[in-house]
Amino acid sequence: MATPYWEGNWSYIGGKYKEIKIARYRAVYCFTYYPKGKYTRLSSIDASNRQSIISFKEGDYYQAVQLVSDFIKGHFWKSQMKKWTLCVIPASTAEKAERRFKTFCEEVSTETGITNGYGLVRRDADRIDSRKEKKADTLEGLTFATEGIIGRNILLFDDITTRGLSFLQIADNLVSAGANHVIGFFLGKSAD
Repeated sequence: MATPYWEGNWSYIGGKYKEIKIARYRAVYCFTYYPKGKYTRLSSIDASNRQSIISFKEGDYYQAVQLVSDFIKGHFWKSQMKKWTLCVIPASTAEKAERRFKTFCEEVSTETGITNGYGLVRRDADRIDSRKEKKADTLEGLTFATEGIIGRNILLFDDITTRGLSFLQIADNLVSAGANHVIGFFLGKSAD
């Protein structure tokens, strides 16, 4: 079967995106993320990129909206856009998820025409932060709104990926819920 849902090699368009594979899924990230505390001597570019991701976590979504919107406009065929939905990997608490992702998804949807899927993967109960507890279950407290997922192509967004395990679990659940395709987009890929 042909794969009409992306165009070309993502690594080459504008040099902004680096392509990775997570199991059977295609994904991109923008920056290498150097966690605070472990990496104190960074180039000015790496320090700026780290600050961009930290700012996003605090609710400053402007740069992330531009990066994701540019990616969508440059890589997805307009004739197929109506089949795409932007979903997010919710943060460990509903409050953090809303602060980071609600307005971000609205802005990207307005900018590109992609369907706003904020809330299709929803955190109904807070969980232990996986950075503090490595065995924390990413799926704990999540609900998948199947009616908005069936037959859709999903662009699954998160601010940072380290090993890709959260992405993989949620992508597999989206496919099980009826999504046609899932691809990932991350602002940063951890250097750890």
